[in-house]
Amino acid sequence: MTKDYEAVHQVISRYLDGLYEADSTQLRTVFHPGACYLNTVEGDEVCLSIDEYLRQVDQRVPPAQTKDIRVENILSVEFGSDTMAFVKLQMQMFERRYTDFLTFIRWEGAWVIAAKVFSYCPLERNE
Repeated sequence: MTKDYEAVHQVISRYLDGLYEADSTQLRTVFHPGACYLNTVEGDEVCLSIDEYLRQVDQRVPPAQTKDIRVENILSVEFGSDTMAFVKLQMQMFERRYTDFLTFIRWEGAWVIAAKVFSYCPLERNE
């Protein structure tokens, strides 16, 4: 199980790096090809395929380019079996605090994100 925990953490690291760099090529490596991207914020709800989501990432100014400070916290990692895991994390980007629920599966021998369900709220001025 330690090996799986480390492997999931490596995927999380690549995921967060990919978001910070707005690198859709890197992000594609962490998602299952059929992954779902779901925003649950009232009035901004969206359900996209991973391809649709990564096209949006390609249009972003990377937070790395604007030298945004990285604030990321993995809140929990839980395994439901040797092929299924759940990760809850928070991060800041684009003047928002995001909470991501990431469902992982082991697919073709590697851990990948099968679903990203998230919410966000604006950052307070003093954060």
